[in-house]
Amino acid sequence: MAKKLGKRGRVPRAVSISAELDKRMRQAKSVNWSEVARLAFERKLGELAGVKKEKSMADVIDRLRASQQKKASQMYKDGFRAGREWAEDYAEVGQLERLDSLQSDAGNDWELRFCEAYTGAFCVAERLAMSLADDDDAGRDEAKQFWKRAVIDELLETAYTQEEFVRGFAEGALDLWRTVKTKL
Repeated sequence: MAKKLGKRGRVPRAVSISAELDKRMRQAKSVNWSEVARLAFERKLGELAGVKKEKSMADVIDRLRASQQKKASQMYKDGFRAGREWAEDYAEVGQLERLDSLQSDAGNDWELRFCEAYTGAFCVAERLAMSLADDDDAGRDEAKQFWKRAVIDELLETAYTQEEFVRGFAEGALDLWRTVKTKL
């Protein structure tokens, strides 16, 4: 049963969803639904700001913030596709098992693994590649070699500069791994 949110025009503190949608969302355990909702709200605010005839600086910021989210979303999709292709064509079972363990160990902090502040001296792409390596002493050179094999040349710079691409890559590879691992 949906809850009533209050007076029209007020920003809700909770979002109402059907029981059936709630059930389906609970099955997708690795999704941060608050983040999904936040991004949708940002997108809508950007759309609204874009159609205003007279724009304030806040309207411009809302529109550009929505544009930034759209770019990040495209980077994620490109990374997801590249990660899935890598898993299909090149990944070793050990690499996919390590990636699966990384996500399990991270729990709710999974997305933080793809923030530059989390990675220390290495960029997000290097940190992920080193985590997947057989060699515990893998460094920048091994990470660069991993990415050269894992993505087409046009995406190499993207992997090193876009955190959302790297997260998408990891989640695309995991998507394929979870489909096939019980069949091995």
